[in-house]
Amino acid sequence: MVGIPQILFFIALIAGGGFFGYFARRFDMGGVELWLPFGIIIAYAVNPLIGFVIAVATMLVSFGFFPYSLHYLVIMAGSLAVAIFATILMPVTAANFIWNAFILAMVYNIISNSIFLFLGYPIFRALQFIMLSLFLNWVIFWKIGWQLVEWLKA
Repeated sequence: MVGIPQILFFIALIAGGGFFGYFARRFDMGGVELWLPFGIIIAYAVNPLIGFVIAVATMLVSFGFFPYSLHYLVIMAGSLAVAIFATILMPVTAANFIWNAFILAMVYNIISNSIFLFLGYPIFRALQFIMLSLFLNWVIFWKIGWQLVEWLKA
């Protein structure tokens, strides 16, 4: 059951995560995105639709501060939808949460960066994006992931 503390957390996540994403892109740290790991965590805790909505809202706040081309937003939102709605096919427990969530983060990175590479995005930038994204996701899933799932479910 989502209560007032969880709703306040979602609002803070959207604002703070979006602002954090703005600074990451401003300082050329593509791949440092909070919407992916928290979208996956919320999808497992509440449901995939809420996880997707909060992740996209966070992404929109970030893009509002530091706009990119619209096709970047569409590619990332589409890849995000695949990864977040795949939580339906990969149920989790405390024992397998980190692994399953990390697989979904890899799915997002493979899909989005394959499309970006097809569109002519430099391979070095794509590799940098993948490495930073997967590292950040792993740390978040490992340190607070399952605890956050449990708290959001309560």
